Amino acid sequence: KIVHPQYYFKEEILEMMDKLGTDEDALVRKLVLYAHFLGMAENKAEGLRNLKMKNIDIEKKTAKTIVNDEERYFEVDDLFINLCKRVNSLDGKKVEFRNSLRHYRFEMSSEYILKTNRDVRTNYGMNPWSKRAMYDCLTSMPKTIFKGGAKKFNDVYISGVLYRMYKDKIKNGTYWCYDEMATNPICRGASSQYNLFKNSTR
Repeated sequence: KIVHPQYYFKEEILEMMDKLGTDEDALVRKLVLYAHFLGMAENKAEGLRNLKMKNIDIEKKTAKTIVNDEERYFEVDDLFINLCKRVNSLDGKKVEFRNSLRHYRFEMSSEYILKTNRDVRTNYGMNPWSKRAMYDCLTSMPKTIFKGGAKKFNDVYISGVLYRMYKDKIKNGTYWCYDEMATNPICRGASSQYNLFKNSTR
């Protein structure tokens, strides 16, 4: 099996997702991880936090959302769409508190895929996920699923860029091997695009 010491093939991302488990929390983590691979990493994955099911075009495989107060479009796939459907249907989450398990209900009338608890801080469940909620989700992922045992979500994001570059090259009839992509200066974080994400995805 061919691997890269830092970046991930899509198959490796899928393996990481499998290792997250099968419960409701794991389902949300899978969506968050895969969204980073698809490019939704900026500003603590604001594109995913603001995403609504009605703004996913299933036929065109695109997702329209808001990032930094601007409308953005992302290419998505069937896996992402199916994850969104399943997460969108979750009606709550279980949280361990003082040796007991509490169940918090989501506001199901909220259009956001990532729904929030019903309390004053979230406008009774009508607001999107906060940066803090995304941070908590990212930090809850086990470091053992990452290469080198370090949670480097920026590497997941860059791996997705490499993967899309690879697909474009294949589509254009030119093969560009993974090592060449990984050493390309654009994909080493040299461009302003990567600097934009560097501090928001750690």
